[in-house]
Amino acid sequence: MASALQSEQLERKELARKLGQLREKMVELTALMALKSQEAQQLQQQGEQLMSQVWQHAEAWQQLATEKKALSRRVLLHRQLVMQVQHTKQEETVALGRLCYELGETQVMKLLRRGPAWRAWLPLTSHFPGCPQEGLEASRLQDQESAPLRVLALAGAGWAEEGSETES
Repeated sequence: MASALQSEQLERKELARKLGQLREKMVELTALMALKSQEAQQLQQQGEQLMSQVWQHAEAWQQLATEKKALSRRVLLHRQLVMQVQHTKQEETVALGRLCYELGETQVMKLLRRGPAWRAWLPLTSHFPGCPQEGLEASRLQDQESAPLRVLALAGAGWAEEGSETES
């Protein structure tokens, strides 16, 4: 019986040792499981933060796309307005050219003597051969109330210098 008792005690010690090892393993696994659970929670929070950032970026992109469309429309409108202004300017230049041809050089000079409003058109009239260029240059230099208009004579052009005679 003594040997059966010894053998049973040895088995109990062995089982107790194995039970201790299993308990240690269980404590380690529980700690590992708690650590992994905490890591999983952190990863989930990071994922949620990233998704929030993705949504914010998507909203910002959508707003930028909307602003780009609005700016494109404004640029197009601006281009159309510039083209319209250029077209109007061209029409006015052509109309002035027709006026120069219709009124003739003498009539243009009389109009230029009448006031500064007509002198504003002087730069435009330089493009038309029907308008007297020398007379225009002289009238640019003259003040309305001061000395009379002088028209420079050009050889072969038939221009004569006009004296103090002014017409209203």
